[in-house]
Amino acid sequence: MTKLQQSLIEKLYPMLEDEKNIYKQMVEYLLSLEYWPQKLNNKSFSLYFIHSGKKIAKIGICDKGIEFAFRFYGCKSVPAWCINALLAEEGMPLEDDGKWYDLSTKKCDAANCTTCGAVKYSYVAKDGREVYRCTSKLIPLTDIEAIDIEDFKKIAAEQHEFFMSLPPCK
Repeated sequence: MTKLQQSLIEKLYPMLEDEKNIYKQMVEYLLSLEYWPQKLNNKSFSLYFIHSGKKIAKIGICDKGIEFAFRFYGCKSVPAWCINALLAEEGMPLEDDGKWYDLSTKKCDAANCTTCGAVKYSYVAKDGREVYRCTSKLIPLTDIEAIDIEDFKKIAAEQHEFFMSLPPCK
């Protein structure tokens, strides 16, 4: 980690002190996988976590509090809180808690899409509706109380393995 990256983490941690410890644990795990912080040029304090040009997560401190967003499209199955984050983006009812769900990625068929790398999240909700989300976007994890750190580590590691199987970003 460079001195600049270290200083970004040192600036971030005090901002997390009064919040849930889960944020710090998630950041520390991403650092252990060598996802290094890169500051976004915006009004709030926001960091992407990047390895080999691939962004796995973003954490931001803003007026509304802490925002954490994550990519998990390379995972075969994910905990309910991941699926619920996808469903919340679509304004759909949440699925049951405490369960793991199958998730797949499908080829993106949007003719004008140039950002997603040709795949998208694909999920069939229990009400039968299909949910698709572009994989170029990080999924905000809105229900931080539902996140189990061991589950987070498992899917972060699986997403990391998927990223490392891809050609390097140019």
